Amino acid sequence: MKLIIALISIMMCSSAIAETYLSAKLSNKSNQLFLDNTGEILTIITDHGAITAPVTNAEQESFSNVKISSDKKLVGWTAEVKNCCNSYALPVTLVIFQNGNVVRKINSESIIPSWSFAKNNTAVAISNETAHFSTGIGYELYSIQTGKLLQSFGCDIDYPDVKHVISKNVPSWVWPIRGVCPYTTTEPD
Repeated sequence: MKLIIALISIMMCSSAIAETYLSAKLSNKSNQLFLDNTGEILTIITDHGAITAPVTNAEQESFSNVKISSDKKLVGWTAEVKNCCNSYALPVTLVIFQNGNVVRKINSESIIPSWSFAKNNTAVAISNETAHFSTGIGYELYSIQTGKLLQSFGCDIDYPDVKHVISKNVPSWVWPIRGVCPYTTTEPD
């Protein structure tokens, strides 16, 4: 009986600790007391108060593309870092945050221009492409729990006419984050 009471107490405490994310906002440090060395602060408003999102990369300069999951139990953003070939920071890491902790980081070899929560908030879908002169756009679906790549889909771009060549079977998780391809209608010949 004591074991059952202990388990119920633990379950009640776990649910009491779970944060619900209400909103998130970026602000420039010039208007704030700042805690890190980036150009921005990401403040996350929860049902327990406000928290400052952590910088997750030593080279991180800013946050972008902040989203809250539909169940309000997760918040995510892209971390922007400078690279060798641009004068500005690029979004190259997707960070997922839950209950005050980073629970998943997904790093990309290229930029992450868009992303979304997918599969009832158990996965994230990202688009990735090169910063300039893209020859294609890739889409990847990752498990939040394990970080494992679940599925991928790609669009190739034919130059000089910039026609986007895709297969007819576009996964449903691609549509919320699609860029210039895949097309929603058939391109005329």
